[in-house]
Amino acid sequence: MKKHSAMEKCRAVLSVWAEKRKPAEAAKEVGIGSGLLSQWQELAMDGMLSALEPKWREESSCPTLSTKMKKLLERKLAEKEGRCPRLAKRLAGLTAGAQEG
Repeated sequence: MKKHSAMEKCRAVLSVWAEKRKPAEAAKEVGIGSGLLSQWQELAMDGMLSALEPKWREESSCPTLSTKMKKLLERKLAEKEGRCPRLAKRLAGLTAGAQEG
């Protein structure tokens, strides 16, 4: 298995984020699976959030992000703050199912 440089990883992730390539295309280009590309995207977003520690301003003063980027950023911020609505909903469903049985 080839070890990819940080530059290769950045190019692949940024090409998807800039909507220049579909994830499957970017993954194929660097010879990886789509799951690994998803991991790289998660790591990149985590790194950006840690490095920048965003101080949110009004939406109008923020740069325009794609819908996909907004959702990913919101999910990462929720995870970082300990709010995981999808996980909480899933756990509630599992707990309710266990109590019924």
